[in-house]
Amino acid sequence: VSLTAALARKVAASVGHTQRAPGEWGLTSDLQTANANARAARDIEAFEQRLTPELRDGFDSDSDDEREDGARKSAATRADLLWSDEAPELDRLAQDKRTRAFGKLETVQEFLRTLRLRSCGIATLDSAMQHMANLCELDVSGNALQTLENLPPRMLSLQAYDNRICRVRASTWGCAATIEHLGLGFNQLKTLEAWVNHLPSLVSLDVGFNELDDLDAALDRLKGLPALRHLRLEGNPFCLVPGYRERALAAL
Repeated sequence: VSLTAALARKVAASVGHTQRAPGEWGLTSDLQTANANARAARDIEAFEQRLTPELRDGFDSDSDDEREDGARKSAATRADLLWSDEAPELDRLAQDKRTRAFGKLETVQEFLRTLRLRSCGIATLDSAMQHMANLCELDVSGNALQTLENLPPRMLSLQAYDNRICRVRASTWGCAATIEHLGLGFNQLKTLEAWVNHLPSLVSLDVGFNELDDLDAALDRLKGLPALRHLRLEGNPFCLVPGYRERALAAL
């Protein structure tokens, strides 16, 4: 599955949309029911406020079980929206009939600044990611990626741990000149190729627990990162070379 498809599923499941036409989304009956229940709850609250204090003390609109059930559902809803810091606001806007612009997935993509799609079965970072013009932080750890490509233009931080990444195509990144952190640990990188030298703003790089076996070649590439301050190499085969830490510090 592509990242865009995984995002569409996440939006449909958590924000309360269902696809009505290609690229368009509408409210589900469940969400409409929830809105109706919310209106009813407000009516009950208004009624309670009109009661005398004596009557209000004896009026109980919900049983303890109903309150607990509501609390559990509310907690579940909050958990469903953890895939982005912007998801709660997106959820609110999606329920507002005045914000029909959010009926298109492309608009949702442009709205996001953070995105966490961990363990979603993502195998490709498709070219439609370029619609995510404001995305700064992306976490796609625990998926099935083999090639790292098509990163959008304002990306500052990428977490892509525990995939199968063996190829990096930095030439397809819109953010190659500005990205600051790459977390690529627990993948299948065998070499640090020319892509490393296309990242002049990279401050933090984690390539631990890959398949890097040529220490000298890796250090030669890493010398081309002028802003690098944090580096993780442990867990690679070249770590078996005696004194590899001292050699890395001396070279960088």
